[in-house]
Amino acid sequence: MHSHFIGREDQWEFLCSHFESDEFKRLSLANMRNREKKTMHHHTGSSPIIYTMEKLRIQGEELPIIKGFEKTYVRPVMKLRPSIM
Repeated sequence: MHSHFIGREDQWEFLCSHFESDEFKRLSLANMRNREKKTMHHHTGSSPIIYTMEKLRIQGEELPIIKGFEKTYVRPVMKLRPSIM
């Protein structure tokens, strides 16, 4: 048991039973399969794309929607092998 759960054994037991449940495993597998299907990955952290577009607009970008999308999303191949793009 992790030291953060000393004195809170009931919470540890809840977490263990949650992660071992068939429902959690089913959802986890579905989410894993869905992530594998993604063709574009968001890579600007928690900042929404609209903030990126507004920042570009203020900086004078003529196409903030397109440039904002380009800055926010990346194809997995581009991230792994930028030299061939």
